[in-house]
Amino acid sequence: MDNDLNYMILDIEAATTGRRFFITKKGYFGFGPESCQVGDLVAVLAGGQVPYIIRPVPHLSDMIRATMGPTLETCYTILGDSYVHGIMDGEVFDLMGEDEREMKEIILL
Repeated sequence: MDNDLNYMILDIEAATTGRRFFITKKGYFGFGPESCQVGDLVAVLAGGQVPYIIRPVPHLSDMIRATMGPTLETCYTILGDSYVHGIMDGEVFDLMGEDEREMKEIILL
């Protein structure tokens, strides 16, 4: 039994090293990049297999809007992939209301 516990502890350490625990505004919890912070977003990117943590880059968004037009969405930088309990296998689309299921075009830097 001690061996099983040791293996489990090693697995947990491997899965969480360099990761930070977070809770979303809607109460979902998970692990993301160590650099994630309040204000970052969890995004399910089209074609992606896992949720990603993205961070808005407002000053670049303003510059791009000034040159390319006001209809562009915010620019983001990808911090990395994440584990979010309850939305890993496409469940997020079943949990969201019709008004929340909106595809948005974003600029990734």
